[in-house]
Order: sequence, then C-alpha cells, then structure tokens
Amino acid sequence: MKRSLILVQQQPYDWEAAKKQIEEIAEHFAAYLSEYRSKRATGSKHAVLGPVGKLLNKAAAGERNLESLLGFTVRIHEMSSKRGYLSPDALGHLRQGGEGLLSLLDSAPLSARDRLISQVDDSVYYLCRKGLYEYLESKRQEFAVFLQAKYDDDEGKFETAWGKDAVAFDKVRYPGPHQRRTAKAAKAADIAEFWQSQKEEPIEEEEEIE
Repeated sequence: MKRSLILVQQQPYDWEAAKKQIEEIAEHFAAYLSEYRSKRATGSKHAVLGPVGKLLNKAAAGERNLESLLGFTVRIHEMSSKRGYLSPDALGHLRQGGEGLLSLLDSAPLSARDRLISQVDDSVYYLCRKGLYEYLESKRQEFAVFLQAKYDDDEGKFETAWGKDAVAFDKVRYPGPHQRRTAKAAKAADIAEFWQSQKEEPIEEEEEIE
C-alpha cells in the first residue's frame, strides 16, 4: 500500500512586521538605559548596553521565563550601575522590553531568532548613542548661550579671558570633565559655573563633540 505524501508549505517569515516590534522593544530598553550609568568610564558597546546586553545574551541562550530574565537583569544593574537604583518607570520599560522580546522570539522560527536578537541589540545601541549625542549637543549650545551672556556677547572680552582657547561663541565645545581638567583658570571657572547653574554634573564622555 502506497503512502500519500503530505506536503507542508512553510510560510515566509514576516520581517516587516518584526521590524516594527524590534523598534518598540528597542525604545523600551533604551528608555530603561537612560537611567543606567555604568561604573565603567568607557563608551564601548558593552558598557552602553550594560544589563540589556546581558539580557539579550541570556535570551539568545534560550531563556524564556520572563520573571527569571528580569530578575537576572536587575541584579546585573545593581552590580554594575553607579547608583544601583531603578525607578518604577525604568522597571516598567525594562519589563515591557522583555515581554516584547520574548513575544517576538516565540513567534519566530528558530532560524530567525539570532538575527532578531542581533537587530534588537544594534537598535538599542543606536537609540542610546543618539540620545547621548543629542544631550551633549543641547548642553554645548546652552554653554555657548551662557558664555555670550557672561561676556556681553563681546568676543574681545571672551578672548581676553580664555586666551588661545577662545573661539566664536557658537563653536565652543561641550564643557565636559576633560575640558575642565585641561583648561586654564578662566575657562575652568566658566565650565564649573555653567554646571552649577545647571544643577547637574557633566558626563564623563571620551567622545566629546566639537
């Protein structure tokens, strides 16, 4: 007796639908990471992604229990963050990112999962760096306005104070810690005064933008 062949046609994976999910997951993870400050003074991808990178690695290894995955990630945060504290909002974003990731992986064929995790990884890194550079640029512009006001929009007075470090007001660099450490007295004092007026500390960023 001949057995009839059963042909199963596999539907192609919908990468366009996955793209939207990846964007949403990355936005949640990036929002969580906006509160994360690594103990490592480095701009490496490993340091930027911090606990999210560890979460993605664990998911790639097959972890599908959300509570276990989140507990592992929070512990990494506590050990590697300068503050260790996580606000309810950050925890919410971490959970939504984790839920979205597991949903994405559960609905994908095995052959697509590594690629999906890699795309989430790259997307989170991009959003984090984009947010950082936008912040640095906004503070650079605010510093320029601060200097213009202090020196009465007089580049001559500014040049007398800053000497060879003086440039056009709109060309000043982000006033980061490196700038202050290597600056002469007037420039260092202006940077310190600016951050006091902002009521915050500058970011230790080795890639300070021009």
